[in-house]
Amino acid sequence: MTSSGTSIPLEGTLYRWPWTARLAYSGPAGRLSVRFGQGESRSVVLPPGTHLVYVPLVGSGSAVSARFDAAAGSKPLCVAAVAVGLVYPDQAGRAIPVAPVNG
Repeated sequence: MTSSGTSIPLEGTLYRWPWTARLAYSGPAGRLSVRFGQGESRSVVLPPGTHLVYVPLVGSGSAVSARFDAAAGSKPLCVAAVAVGLVYPDQAGRAIPVAPVNG
């Protein structure tokens, strides 16, 4: 992905709601701007390497638009996976940390 941007299709269409987009990426440091449908664009600063980034978005549609701005001469960003959904605790999962932290 480069500064010209790209549209990443989803497997279905989602209604207008406050969603969280999860992007798995690999590449240099830079600023990633993400938009879902006609909603507002959100920007996040990405560290270099292979990571997951979670971006809160309000919108609807069947594609996520993204644009990556990095230092001149940097390699492009590789986005390996995109998912849009809701983030909430697993009611059956273990607490992290397992024991309460004092302080």
